Amino acid sequence: MRVLSIQILSSIVLIFLLLFSVSFRFLWRYPLEMITHFRVYYFLVLGGLTIALLIAWRLGLKWKLSLYLALATLIFNSTFIIPWYLPNKFLGQETDLRVLEFNINTQNRQWEAISFSILEQKPDVAVLIEISAEAMEELQSRLETEV
Repeated sequence: MRVLSIQILSSIVLIFLLLFSVSFRFLWRYPLEMITHFRVYYFLVLGGLTIALLIAWRLGLKWKLSLYLALATLIFNSTFIIPWYLPNKFLGQETDLRVLEFNINTQNRQWEAISFSILEQKPDVAVLIEISAEAMEELQSRLETEV
């Protein structure tokens, strides 16, 4: 009876970890997507659970489905976690990408100052936040005439 309750408990934990691990594909709504941010902890718990299931397997408890499901979920989670710890061949290389982020606000009408700032900084990418259609047209026309 005790072995059966341990198997049921491990299966319930495994099912929850599996659902939490793959939920980023179908639960992309706040606050449900927040459960996908604990992937490292799922990985650690799954590692412990997989080791426990392997020990149970060696002791003669043949919980094939639980063991295979734990291994599959552990491998799935490892594809997201292990690359964080692998060497990055781009680390330390300098890049010359200039990014300008500008929070314009829809009520701002100082288009001359904004276009001057953009031209002065000469960014490769300019991100304009809270921009209205009117401001976008005005800035485009000012920047096209200056360039």
